[in-house]
Amino acid sequence: MSKMKPCPFCGNTKPYVYKWREDLYTGTCGNPRCGCEAPNDGTSEAGAIRIWNRRRYVESLKEINQ
Repeated sequence: MSKMKPCPFCGNTKPYVYKWREDLYTGTCGNPRCGCEAPNDGTSEAGAIRIWNRRRYVESLKEINQ
């Protein structure tokens, strides 16, 4: 299984896949201050990771904090 990339907004390095029910998965940041979630894949944990990792990332978090 692929490793999840850090959150594109807050930089949290420990995002995870949340299983809503038997067939509904979504990637989430896990930082309560951020709350970032990717659209759910609806089929598998691997699919949710793939969608999370395809998101657009800022070149540097310094751009956000300026």
